[in-house]
Formats: sequence, structure tokens, C-alpha cells
Amino acid sequence: MVILYRDPLTHAASLMEKHLDYQRLQNEDPFVLEYMNWLGHHEFGLNHKVFDLKLMEEREKYDNMSMNYWIAVWISYYTYILTLVEDKNLFLIEYSDLCSRPKELLSTIGGTLNMDLSVEQRDPYAERKLPDLEIDSGLMDKAGNIYSGLVEHKVEIRD
Repeated sequence: MVILYRDPLTHAASLMEKHLDYQRLQNEDPFVLEYMNWLGHHEFGLNHKVFDLKLMEEREKYDNMSMNYWIAVWISYYTYILTLVEDKNLFLIEYSDLCSRPKELLSTIGGTLNMDLSVEQRDPYAERKLPDLEIDSGLMDKAGNIYSGLVEHKVEIRD
């Protein structure tokens, strides 16, 4: 299993952006909401629901229109992921590694799996700069600790 992770603040900003996009789309065209409900995709939008990983106390403190909410969602998901890191069939991949060195990363994973996962080298992707945001410092500290745990168990790229 491959699990991609990203730094909590950038990831939370992306999640919130998708949430706002889907709300806009669903308000403009009610079929989008109906269709997403049919598919059972409730990750974003007007009928937003999150997976209940029994780690949702932080999330319940915030409105889903705030960055703190989406950081709390990130915390709950990746706290759960950290319970799985001893599984030898789990590959934690840092998003920035995938963006900056996809060829080397896939070669490393392919070598472990005895598979050819070669791709052409791509130009590195640069993260966009986020505006200054008001974030609960305790929440960011918690997210930072979880992120450090993910980094500790990530796939190390071999050259």
C-alpha cells in the first residue's frame, strides 16, 4: 500500500480549497451534490462527512470553513496512518519527494518490489506560498509531531 502525505498546513489548505470548490459547484448545479451522494463521496462540499477514525475530538472544535478544522482532519487521518507503519507492505511517500524526484523515488520502490516502475524525469514542482493564516498553535504543534513521525518512516530515496 502506498500512502502519500504532505506537510499539514499545505495539505489542509488544499483540502479546504477543494471543500470550497465543491460547495460552489454544488450550489451552482444541484446535480453535482446528488451525484456525489450517489457515489458516496462526502469528503468535500455541502454533504461533507469525514471517516470516523475515533480520533475526531480536535475536529469537532472547529467549523469546516476554517483551516483549523482541516488541520484537525489531517491530524486524525495521519495519526491513524502512524498506527500502520510497522506493516512491511506500507510505503509512506512524502509529496515533496514525489514532486521533486519522481524517477528516483519510483526506482527505489520498484527495486524493493522487484518491479520496473520507471518514468521520465519531470520538472520539479514548487509548492505555492500560503498567505499568513491564523492557526491554533497547539493544533500545529500536534500536526508537526505527527508529520515528524511520518518523515521518520518514509521511503528513503536511493540514487
